[in-house]
Order: sequence, then C-alpha cells, then structure tokens
Amino acid sequence: MAGISTDRMRAEVRKLLAEVDLKSTSVGQLRASLETSLGLGPGALETQKDEVQRIFSSEISQLHAAESTEGGHGQKKEDTTQNIGGASKKADSHKRSDEKTLESALIGVHEACTCASRAGSGFRRKAKDAKDKKSKKEKDSKDDRKRAKVEEEAPHPPNAGLPSTSCRSAPNMKYPKEKEEEKGAAEEEEADGLEAEDVDVDIGKPAAAPIFDNWDPTPLPVPAFEPARASAMVLSGSEDGTVRLWDLELETKCIRVLEGHTGTVHSLTVNWETFEAVSGADDSSKLWNLKLGGCQKTMTEVPEGCTAVEADWTGRRALAGCGDGSLRVWSMTTADLQTTFPAHRGGVWALKADFKSNRLVSAGDENFKIWDVRDWTCVHTSSGHAGGLMCISVNWTKSQLLAGTGSSTKHLQLWNFAAESETTDPNVSKADLLQGHADVVADLAVDWTNGTAVTAGWDAQLITWNLEKKTQIQAHECKFGRVRSLAVDFKVQQALCGSSNGSLHLMDLHNGLTQRSLEGHGGAVTALNAQRMVV
Repeated sequence: MAGISTDRMRAEVRKLLAEVDLKSTSVGQLRASLETSLGLGPGALETQKDEVQRIFSSEISQLHAAESTEGGHGQKKEDTTQNIGGASKKADSHKRSDEKTLESALIGVHEACTCASRAGSGFRRKAKDAKDKKSKKEKDSKDDRKRAKVEEEAPHPPNAGLPSTSCRSAPNMKYPKEKEEEKGAAEEEEADGLEAEDVDVDIGKPAAAPIFDNWDPTPLPVPAFEPARASAMVLSGSEDGTVRLWDLELETKCIRVLEGHTGTVHSLTVNWETFEAVSGADDSSKLWNLKLGGCQKTMTEVPEGCTAVEADWTGRRALAGCGDGSLRVWSMTTADLQTTFPAHRGGVWALKADFKSNRLVSAGDENFKIWDVRDWTCVHTSSGHAGGLMCISVNWTKSQLLAGTGSSTKHLQLWNFAAESETTDPNVSKADLLQGHADVVADLAVDWTNGTAVTAGWDAQLITWNLEKKTQIQAHECKFGRVRSLAVDFKVQQALCGSSNGSLHLMDLHNGLTQRSLEGHGGAVTALNAQRMVV
C-alpha cells in the first residue's frame, strides 16, 4: 500500500487516535492526517481507502473497548470509596453515548442502512426486550440510590450489621435468584452490544445515519461477498444512473447497488467468472468489481455518451461505441485510451465481439460493419437499411446476424453476411424480414444452437421465433407495457424484461405469465445481463 507496511500504518493510526478529538473529526480528516504523518501527499491513500477505513475501524473499536473496561474498573473503585452523585453519572453516560455514536458512524452506518430491510420481527423483539431491561435496570438503580441515602441518614438500630431475618426489608429488594437473573440479563445485553435507543428500525425503510458535526458523507465500503457459481445472478442498468446486482434465488433479491454514473446506463457486459462488469452510460464507461461493489476504472472520453460496450477480458481492454459514431478502445488496467476511429455516420447502438477469431460487429444508423480487432480494419459493410439497428446477436459459425431495428416497417432482420459479401451489387440485401412487431425492437436474445430467438420492444410484445423457418412460435403481451431490455434463459424458458417503469419482470415463455417483479430502479431499466434464471 504505497510502500507503507500495514504495521506501520496501524502504529500511526494509534498515535493519531490518541491525539485527536473523535467527536469533531471526520473520516476524511483522519485519512488526511494519516497521509501527513506517513509523509505522503494529499489523496495518496484515496485508492486504498478501504484498507485505511478497516484499520481505523479496528483501532477505534479496540480503543472504545479499552476505555469501557477502564471506565468500569474506575467506577467500581469509586463506588467503594465515595458516593457518586447523579449529575456525575449522567455526564459519564453522555460521554459514553457520544463515543459510541462516533464509533457507530465510522464502522456501522452503511451496514445499518443496507441491513435495515433484512431485519425481522425477531430483531425488533430483541430491541424491545433490551429497552425494557434497560429501563427496569435504571429504575431499580435509582431506587437503590434513594434507599441507600435514607439508610445512611437514619439512626442505626442496635442489630445493625447482622443478617436480616426479613425476606424483603425494602420495597425494591430482590431475592438472590432474582439478582442473579437480572445480572445475567445485563451481561447478555452488554455482550450483544445492543443499545435500545440506537435501535429504531422499520422493515423496508433505511435506518437513519447518526447525526453529529463534521460527519464525512462519503459512504463506507460495502462488505465483499462470495457469490455462488450456481446462483441466478442478474445485472441491470437504468435511466436513474445506477447499476444493480440481483440474486434471484435470495429473498432480499438486490444485493448490490453501484452508483457513479450521472446519466442513463445504456449497455452492460459481464464476466461472471471473475464478477467484473463494464458499463456504458451518458457520461462515461466504467469497470466495476461486483464482489467489492466499487468502480475500478473510468473512461470519460465518450463523445455524446457511451451507447454500447464490449470487453476483451483476456486482453484486459474494453470497447466503447459512442453516440458520435466513433469506436474507442481503452485499457482496463490503466484506463488509458489506446485507439479511436470513426465507425458510423450516426451513433453506434450495438457491439458484439468474438475475440478468439479477432472479429467485432458494430451496428449503427445505416448498416452494420465487421472489424478485424488486430488492426481495426473494416472487412465488411452491410448494404443500407431503413432505421437504425438497435440490437444484434451474431452466429459467427454460420455468418448470421439477427438485428432489431427502429424502422417503421422492417423491425426484425436476419442477415447472412457471408452471402452478402459475395455479391457485387451494393443494393442487393441478403436480409430476411421477420414480421410481427409493430414498433421498435429494443432488445433480443438468440439460442443459435437450436435456432430460437426471443425479441421484445416498445409494442409490449414478447415474441419467440423459429429462425430456420423464419416464423413465430408464440407471442405474449407484456401487461406492464414497453420492454426496454431483455435477458433470456432458454434452458428454463424464462425471460427477464426491463420495463419503462423501473421494474424487472420475470416471465414464463410457455404461457406469458409474470412469475415475479423486482422493484428498485428509479427509471426505465435500459440494460440487462444475466448469468442464468431461476429453475
């Protein structure tokens, strides 16, 4: 980490915590102070802030535990030597509360927010029980202090100091068994670390962050997770600028929200083996780590927005198709722009690559083009067509390409680009038209092995095709309206549709029924990429 060992950083953190006032210091200020003490420039630890936060959290927790233990021994000693007034105890209580508030803010704010929706009725019952126990304990303590004061001021009877023969010599005295039970409950409450006044959670509502001066609003990193290889994972992008990771086999469903884009997310490509993703949006193209939930690299040089993305995961390079018609290639390692060149007169709306054969197809306003990715020469350009090609799927083995268009009449086209390359007449099109949609085909998915395709669009139709016969197998109406994005699991015959209202709808392709709907996005779901659906 910037040439600084973890042990040295931890030692510097301990020194800082001993010198600063935690109640008036933010996370950002602590990190800046650490950079200064280590002799680093401002922002040098920005890329390693996750590890720095963990070190601060660990040391603050240990510091708090040590102070609590020391405070407990001191309190016990004072109780045996002098009478402590109520005002003093109240001040100590406020101090501990402030320290706990700071610690909670540094190491628990994000966890409280993200786990609020998972909290169950058992958690609320536990909070209520803890609150009742604490209230009872405080009442008994107050009564005991009053009784002790009365006994101290009253004249001592002749048999003072001898064991009492009465079971209850004062209203709030308890049997030894009751005392043991109350002591055990108090120890359990302290071990759980549960403060009743810190727990006020409603299911489905995020818990409010602690409020105090100089709070750094930068969210703490979300804990990493280890996804199961067999899980039904889906990544979605939206007009609200967020990217969401869903596990369709979990009750919680959305397990990660990735924020950073400031415009519509148009395209997503995912490596489900390494859980990395590249997104293309109005403002930039980003490389994400889905396990850690963070943005690794950003390329902002995307004129008129990044409307399509592809990724060479082995070569660690990403391709961005831009709204101005250019193609851009950038390094996933450094985020440097490696090359850029004009591809289409209009925008680049779709990209499909086969890096093993060094080929890439780009689709735009007037045609699609095939590129050799080794030197980025164009090896084939299709004949012109009406309407922009909005989405494509490519069968590299048989030189087939299925395209969904924005045309007013030719909404679905099946091309044989090898046959088209053999003709010398540029006006001869080798595209077969598949009639069925009445509006823009926004997205499609193809099982080239079995010759089956599923298409969806703005006409709220979900159509399954036999590509060999070029005929419809079945069509279903989407009750939720327009489909903006699509992912299909042909093995289980399920389709996940991204709608204009921000919801994801899992549909059965056999009968067209919606099996479940996923809520979360605040705008139309414009991009989907699925590992598989639920069996």
